[in-house]
Amino acid sequence: MISYKNLDTLKKNIFEYKHYFSIYLIFSVVSFSYFFFNGSQTHLKFELLIFSLALIIGILNIYSYMSCNKKEEFYKVVFVIILSFGLICSCITPIGDVSDETEHFARAEISSEGILFPHWTGEDLGYTQSFNKTTKKYNENVGFETIGSAYFARENNGNTILNASGFNDPINYTSTIIISAFEQNPFYGYLPQSIGILTAKLLDLNEMWMFLLGRIFNILTYSLLISLAIKIAPDLKMPLALVSCIPISIYQSASFSIDALIFGLGILTVSYFIYLYNLNGKLDYKQLMAYMFLCLLLGLCKLPYLAFSFLMLFLPKDKLDKNKMLFLFLMLAFVSIAGLLWSQYAQPALLHSWRSSNIDVNSTSQLLLLMNSPIHVLEFLKQIFTQNLYDILLGFFKIYKGFDQYFVDKYFIISLLFSIFLSFTLISYPKKVKFENKTKIGAFLIMLLIYVATCFIQLLTWSAVGKMNLGIASRYFVPLCALIPIISGYSINIEERTLGNYTIVFMMIFLSITIFGLVTSYY
Repeated sequence: MISYKNLDTLKKNIFEYKHYFSIYLIFSVVSFSYFFFNGSQTHLKFELLIFSLALIIGILNIYSYMSCNKKEEFYKVVFVIILSFGLICSCITPIGDVSDETEHFARAEISSEGILFPHWTGEDLGYTQSFNKTTKKYNENVGFETIGSAYFARENNGNTILNASGFNDPINYTSTIIISAFEQNPFYGYLPQSIGILTAKLLDLNEMWMFLLGRIFNILTYSLLISLAIKIAPDLKMPLALVSCIPISIYQSASFSIDALIFGLGILTVSYFIYLYNLNGKLDYKQLMAYMFLCLLLGLCKLPYLAFSFLMLFLPKDKLDKNKMLFLFLMLAFVSIAGLLWSQYAQPALLHSWRSSNIDVNSTSQLLLLMNSPIHVLEFLKQIFTQNLYDILLGFFKIYKGFDQYFVDKYFIISLLFSIFLSFTLISYPKKVKFENKTKIGAFLIMLLIYVATCFIQLLTWSAVGKMNLGIASRYFVPLCALIPIISGYSINIEERTLGNYTIVFMMIFLSITIFGLVTSYY
């Protein structure tokens, strides 16, 4: 039973925080109104329902943050923020709207059958021109064997929960063949999604619930990883929370994409590094092994991120004695060799998909061209440090707004404002942990290495020979954003409590705008 004392406290807090609530409400109402009158308005009641739900969630999250113990309870608030907005995204985002989601769905469904390492049954190149994007027909003589419901996502590609088939269709257990299922990705990247699918199967639900539960278990896993990262971080909790709540982070993690694990592990790894950096005394073997294990899990999902392991070389001298330093080098060698061996498996497996259809893509020819043409190397460097970098900085709001059109393309001002907000917070947020210059330099070099390596891999595996169409997306670099507060030596001279309040308010504003943009575009 609620006491009068608690009610008085509630009223007092609401009055105290009314300024922040007003900012959130004004921005939310204005942005939704703009999207609404420029949207489809096909399902008016549903749009208003989602608007009201997002508004209530945003207000409750703001109140929870401002009334919680920032040091002891903030991780709980972040968990609720990610899960609440993520659940809305998982339900309203159209099927297949997220990049390659139908392929991620197929891999998760295969995993739900207990097949952790899918076996390719077709030709070496793995692709035939019998795939037709219009008729959605596939060559059934090559590919990966799974059950018939893998076609559910493909046949409903672009449909929403209000117009997709499957609400009353039972799960189709007929054996079938699909041509592409992200064979190159490690199995643990699909465990949450496969658990969701398996739950639907065990409960004898329909195909739509198989899809929704897969998404829900994925965003739940992401929420847990981030809350753990926030809990163990001794400092920079708010910047880490902001990185985890970048619109593209929530949008991707509320789907079947393996990005949920990549983002979660990446932010957790940086958080654990900050924790180790801040510890008094020398590190022990278990702590070194735990950090390297996180780097390995992350790196096998996206190879350039194995470089996070080298952050340990930039710890203060008093953290490691000679024996620990030797052990660290052995662990670095182990992680590097493991990554090299995995790349030997992943590269051929990558060809077992539609990606091998572009005959103009040839990594050997591209590499030879780079070796024999310094001008081509300079063009590559110019591309990734000019146009590509610009696109990445503005692309953290790069959710779809209708197929073949991005949110950022139509709502440039919102994307620009978010990029400014993100950059300002990550660079200038107050820091209690004082990082040595060598740590800042090391973190910057690793950030640069991962960025260039990712672009270079895209050049070899995605771009036509002699071309610079790298296919780079901002989501590839979300974990790198967590390094920016470590690299930055600047802190704004504003009370952390006040800055934290405004940060959480604008975080809620941009997450709400993400929801408004989705629901007004598709409903």
